[in-house]
Amino acid sequence: MDAVVVVLGIGFYPKLLALCFDEEFAELRGVPSKTVLPAVAVPDRVDGGAVVRVVGIVLVIALLTLPAAVAGHFARRLWQMMAVAVLCCAVFVTAGIALSYPSNLPAAR
Repeated sequence: MDAVVVVLGIGFYPKLLALCFDEEFAELRGVPSKTVLPAVAVPDRVDGGAVVRVVGIVLVIALLTLPAAVAGHFARRLWQMMAVAVLCCAVFVTAGIALSYPSNLPAAR
């Protein structure tokens, strides 16, 4: 499912960029926001729903918001923000597992 989300993000990147910048202007230029946004959001939400069962709602909310917030401070373009957020998320998850393993604490519920 992650691969589907990544492929959709890359495939719809120009349209997503236009919609994030100005949805009304993008629609005037022919970007079908009624189909593009659900096409990207629905698989993302399904993926998030699957993760909730593994780590819990608090961690899912943190993993959805914190990497994007951190990336927003360092990136100047949307693609950079997306890449930095993915890297931050990978670092956060790896660090959490690395910290929980030696202490014999569960990494997931």
